[in-house]
Order: sequence, then structure tokens, then C-alpha cells
Amino acid sequence: MVAKKTERNPKDVKSIIIKPLDLVTLRIGVVGTAPLLMHKFSEKAKKEMLDKQMGKTRSRKREPKDPRDDYQNSMYLLPDGSPGFPVLAFKSGMIDACRYVDGITMVAAKGYCRIRSTIIGSMLAPIFGTPEPHEQHVRLPKGGSDLRYRALFPEWSAEFVLTVNVGATTVQQALQLLQIAGYSIGIGDWRPGSPESSGEHGTYEIRSAAEER
Repeated sequence: MVAKKTERNPKDVKSIIIKPLDLVTLRIGVVGTAPLLMHKFSEKAKKEMLDKQMGKTRSRKREPKDPRDDYQNSMYLLPDGSPGFPVLAFKSGMIDACRYVDGITMVAAKGYCRIRSTIIGSMLAPIFGTPEPHEQHVRLPKGGSDLRYRALFPEWSAEFVLTVNVGATTVQQALQLLQIAGYSIGIGDWRPGSPESSGEHGTYEIRSAAEER
């Protein structure tokens, strides 16, 4: 026996209203308060890692070190060849900064803000500054030592776009978290928030925050 389809009275159907998110978008400018040390994972290092995972035999003969090549490959570059830095580093800093603020959890910070590049299609925030080669003496895990060459920006600034869900927090609170991230976490190598080095590089402060319409 086939059950009869019961038609519902239109008056019994309740409409669901989905309110749009209340978002505020800001163009942020930050200025470095300490030198920025870049250390991009080079294509050479990626290839060596992949070869090892694939079981390829590695030549015991080490290639001659090229300081200038290592320096150039340590930088993140935009399509036009100018320097940049992953925008996610700034958001990660905001999330980590929650450890120093009462009442804001890392989970909440992940959800109530977004950071993107000012350049469409890029994941890098433009970095303004003149890099110079930096030589670092490092101790190797299995003994011995090595010299590393990276790009150091003695003076630098950056721009990116911050979008805040003001239905979950306030613009003031989001900017305060970004300011704390600049002081306590930083970006790049030898930054205060690095679990490996705990240095003093890559710190910054907010220089401007203009709302985009």
C-alpha cells in the first residue's frame, strides 16, 4: 500500500533568515622594529628531501657552496621579483599572541579574522626594504659546523589586508592582538616567538590601519 503524500500548509512553513556577516576590511601597514631575517625553504633542499623519501641514492660528494646563490634563494619573491613574506605568518603570530591575552582563545582568533595579500592571487605580503647578505655560523646536529647565508632586511615595512568579523570581536581587539604579535612573536628567523631560537629579529608595530570600502 502506497502512503499518501501529505501536503503542508504554506502557513506551517517557517522561513530561515541568514544574516550576512558583519565584516570590516582594513589595509594594514606595519614597520619593522628589528631586522627581518628571511629563510625560505629552497628548491634545492626540497629536492634533496624528496630524493631521500623516494630512496634515491645521494652522492657523497658535496656541491661547492655558493654564498650568493644561498642568499638569493633565501628570499620570498613576488612575480615582479620584489621581496615578499607569507601573509599567514602574520595571522599565525596573532593566534600565538593569544597566550599573552586574557579572554581570547587561539581557536577564536583563527575564526574571527582573515589576512590576505594586497596583491591579488599572491600569498605574499609585499616587503619594502633593501636586503643584504647575512652570514651565520651554525652547529650541526651530528657535530661539526657550517656557514649559512640568508637575506637580512635591516629596515623594512610590509602591507597586507586584514578582515575582521565584528560580530565576534571588535576591530580594536583584533588590532591590539596584531600589535602584541608584532612585539612578542614577530616573523622570519630569530624571532621572539620561534621555538628554535627565541631571538629578537622580525618584530614590528602597526603604522597604519585604513578601512577599505
